[in-house]
Amino acid sequence: MTSTIANRAWWRPTLFYLVVLFFLLWTVGPVVWIATMSLQPEINYVTVPPTLSFEDVSLRWYGVM
Repeated sequence: MTSTIANRAWWRPTLFYLVVLFFLLWTVGPVVWIATMSLQPEINYVTVPPTLSFEDVSLRWYGVM
């Protein structure tokens, strides 16, 4: 009986770490997306599909309205 319980004990930490990972992605993902969009010219993200490129990344786009 003890070996059966020990064999099933792995799922608790696995589930915990999956929930933590999901929560981090859920909260940090939108912040990263907003930061990325703030550094791109508007034409890059109003086109469909978005054409994001590292060549267009500039801090001057952060302040342009």
